Amino acid sequence: MITKRYDEAWTVASNLLAYFRGYEDVMPGSDYLVIDEVLRSFFAVNNQLDEVSMLAYGMGQKAVNTQL
Repeated sequence: MITKRYDEAWTVASNLLAYFRGYEDVMPGSDYLVIDEVLRSFFAVNNQLDEVSMLAYGMGQKAVNTQL
């Protein structure tokens, strides 16, 4: 996400989530906690980006509809 290659970030996060779900019963506790935190952080940041995108779109629509 740092390089703004969101498609790649989603692919990596999806692969990590699949791995996490497939092996969560057998992975060590420390690995579980690290992967869980990484995934939670990724999805939280993605949700924030979605909110900002919707707000920016709304502001743009208001600007378009405003006649000077």
